[in-house]
Amino acid sequence: MPNSTILPAAPGSHHASGWLQRFADVRSGERLLVAGACAVLGGIVAAHVLLETARDALFLTKLAPSALALVYLAMAGIGALTARADRLVSRLFGRKNALVLGLMAAATGTMLFYTSTIDQTRAFALYLWAGVITTLLTVQFWLAVAQRFTPAQGRRLYGLLSAGGVLGAVLGASAGALLAQQVSLKSLLAASACLHLITACLITAAPPATELPPPPPRPRLREEFSAVRGNGYLVRVGALLQVSVATLLLVDYVFKTVMASRLPPGELGVNLARYYAVMNALALIVQVFVTMQVLQRMGTVLALTLLPLCLLLAGGLGLFFSAALLFALLAKGADGALRFSLHRVSTELLFLPLGADERARVKPLFDSVLSRATQAIVAVAILMAVRMHWDSPFALGLATCVLAVVWILLAWSLRRPYLERFRSALGSTVRQPDFDLLQLDLDSVAVLVEALSSPQENVVISAMGLFEEGGRSNLIPALVLYHPSPRVLERALQILPKASRSDWIPLAERLLTHEDARVRLSAVRALGANGQLDRIDPSAFQNDAGLRASAAFFLARQLDQPSTHPMLAEFLVPDAEPAGPLALLETLGQLGSSRWADVVLTLERLHRSEFDRALPGAMARTRDLRFVPILVNRLARRDGRNETREALAALGTPALEELERALYDRTTQPALRLHIPRAISRFAGARAGDILLDSLSRDLPGALRYKALRGLGKLVASGRYEVDEARVLSLVERNAREVLRFSLHARVLRESRRKTHRDTRHENGPNATLSGMLFFGLLDDKRLQALERTLRLLQLLHPREDLRRVYCAMLTDDLHPRVAAAEILEVISLGYDENLRALLRVVAEPHANAPLESLSEALGSEPPLELATLTELLADEDPLVAALSAAYAAELDHPELEETIQQAAHNNAWLLEGPTQVSR
Repeated sequence: MPNSTILPAAPGSHHASGWLQRFADVRSGERLLVAGACAVLGGIVAAHVLLETARDALFLTKLAPSALALVYLAMAGIGALTARADRLVSRLFGRKNALVLGLMAAATGTMLFYTSTIDQTRAFALYLWAGVITTLLTVQFWLAVAQRFTPAQGRRLYGLLSAGGVLGAVLGASAGALLAQQVSLKSLLAASACLHLITACLITAAPPATELPPPPPRPRLREEFSAVRGNGYLVRVGALLQVSVATLLLVDYVFKTVMASRLPPGELGVNLARYYAVMNALALIVQVFVTMQVLQRMGTVLALTLLPLCLLLAGGLGLFFSAALLFALLAKGADGALRFSLHRVSTELLFLPLGADERARVKPLFDSVLSRATQAIVAVAILMAVRMHWDSPFALGLATCVLAVVWILLAWSLRRPYLERFRSALGSTVRQPDFDLLQLDLDSVAVLVEALSSPQENVVISAMGLFEEGGRSNLIPALVLYHPSPRVLERALQILPKASRSDWIPLAERLLTHEDARVRLSAVRALGANGQLDRIDPSAFQNDAGLRASAAFFLARQLDQPSTHPMLAEFLVPDAEPAGPLALLETLGQLGSSRWADVVLTLERLHRSEFDRALPGAMARTRDLRFVPILVNRLARRDGRNETREALAALGTPALEELERALYDRTTQPALRLHIPRAISRFAGARAGDILLDSLSRDLPGALRYKALRGLGKLVASGRYEVDEARVLSLVERNAREVLRFSLHARVLRESRRKTHRDTRHENGPNATLSGMLFFGLLDDKRLQALERTLRLLQLLHPREDLRRVYCAMLTDDLHPRVAAAEILEVISLGYDENLRALLRVVAEPHANAPLESLSEALGSEPPLELATLTELLADEDPLVAALSAAYAAELDHPELEETIQQAAHNNAWLLEGPTQVSR
């Protein structure tokens, strides 16, 4: 048999229509695939329910319930051998054919049991056979599906596939109850075998299709354990899964034991079939109507606690009323309703934050090795309990309650690690709390004090920073001012004066003659700022203009008008030595006040480039509104631009209003205007964000809107602004349409050239003309620019997501990162308008592979022809697009477009010179 998938491949991402869309996001082209997979899983599960009903009734009729422990133990051992055989068959024949062979083997083996007399030995063997073959077929099915469905499809469709399986369980249980009552219990075996055979025929009837690349080979057991060891999140997940296996196995044992003791053997099969039918019907309701609602409202971790809570409630009621039957029915009912619906989906989501390689190492370990080991341990525990007569309903109910409590605690402990794994996977960072010196013990503080005497300057500076951050600068000894490093001395002279102490002053005085100019300047500022002017002798600084300027500042600041002090005169003239005015500006930036505004204005009028970095800080410190237009104009300068932005933000509302005026003023110099959005993003408050958001909808140049979008992103990321979701989503939709529009235009024109076989020089290939290369290159650039804007806008609504990585993944040809990017867009767009979600789905597809029908359908139009596409591009509002469209169209044979081409060329003649000039 050819190696193919279960059903044929599904094209693109059209919208689904009809009743199915209300329950799941099934798109056109995927319906046959989903319907076939649901039918296959439904057949497998229905056959399993028929077989399970017959085996449970026959086993409990022929053997004592205590023998169940032996079956559990035997199944754990046989399961390991079966898994090895399954991997061998899959490698030899492929996943699909392995599933077909497994179904045929199931049909054959079940018919052999049907044709034989069921005694105790065969009842034991039938139980083993049903458990092993069902597990094998289920694993084979999901592995085959995993090769056919991408992860993005799996997230959308696995819930629907599971619903198909639950529907099969309902039909199988209903048919089992009818057959057991009207025919015989053994007839369920024949019906199960027939369903297995029919399902195998359904798979083989499907046309062949290309499978997705197979998953990486399963790693060795040692590698699997090494992936878990030391990882707190995986350890918790593994413990939770194994506790759930143990709890549910114990519930199964209690249920079957109680049922065997309460029902006559002749009624056991019919009652079990009816009970399974009711449970599966309830599970179907939960799967279709409850699961996704619970996951969306409660989240994965809280959803994991619902099943153990129900089991705990069942156990509590059973213990309180001493009613074993009540406990068994309620516990098994919760198991049947939730295990294969809500619990299964939420458990699978625990592996979503893991990378593909990590998931390939860890999941087989949890699903096979550890699960079987847990089954064996529980089986041995049950055998010991039976042997020691501890298997009363009260004891088993109490054990179930204890395991359920452990299950709940483990699930709750996953809440923070689960979120952290997602943040880590998306590259986001979580801010750590500020350093608290009070949290350190005495020995730790002693280590920090010892670090202050280290010869390594970075160690000393870091230790001083920790003391300052912890509010314990007084613990820094003044003797640190004897350190040989100038950097240490500068930092110490900044920190020590803030500690309200005087022991550093004599040591700082000796630094006035230090060999390093920056140390001398720091000493002058420290002493002057703390009223120690008598220790400063300006006459000693005749050879150091910086020290003279700093000393002059402290002497002049005692005056109401410091600019009149005679010592400042030498620094306020055009021919002054730069070191003096620069030191004065730096000092003003640290200690100045509004009384120094005239001095700062005088220095600004000198127009010295050396002042570009120091001048904005001095203006911000003096806070004079006369500096607002000056600072706005200084944004055009590269040097000091960042300091200028900070100074404007410090000046507050007047500066923001001036920036807004300059942003919308068309006479503002482009070189200046381009840097205004980033300056606005430095302001706190909603007004700055509103200005940037408004600018995205205005008729501004594209580069300016892009800068505004980046500035708005920084404002939102800092937590200083919360955007209006409705306005942003309208912009997202507009830019997403731009992505699809340019993608559609490029695809139509390229495919039109190929179909007509005309003038292949114009295709974007090795022999393309220069105009064709520029034209198609521009369309691709416009598409990528619109894509980046779309993701940046979505980033405003989801600041904790790393959509930059999503953008990079969408530019690659590698399937796996593209699928991950599409899945992230699918997740973050939950709750958006369905039309917008549909646009984003198509945007996430590789533009070169997306069908023209899906692109045009998402845009709400018919696939355009070449002539209509060229006409639209020639009239594009972007002059570069219109100009290059005219250059490209002029080389094609479209006489009906000649007038339009000439008009576009005339309107954009300044862009059409040289090689791209239009000529006919």
